[in-house]
Amino acid sequence: MVVNPDHGEEVIATIVTGLDQNFMNMQDISTTGTVINASGMVPSQILSRLKELD
Repeated sequence: MVVNPDHGEEVIATIVTGLDQNFMNMQDISTTGTVINASGMVPSQILSRLKELD
């Protein structure tokens, strides 16, 4: 399920692409979940990584 972290829901993973990385040069952002770099991955590979977290 896709959730909006601003709504206080638990986020187990954040999926980023190469375009998302350090987009605004912010280096103090933190998250409690896993960050998955999806650059160069196909959807099935991303899904596999998410299933590994379960």
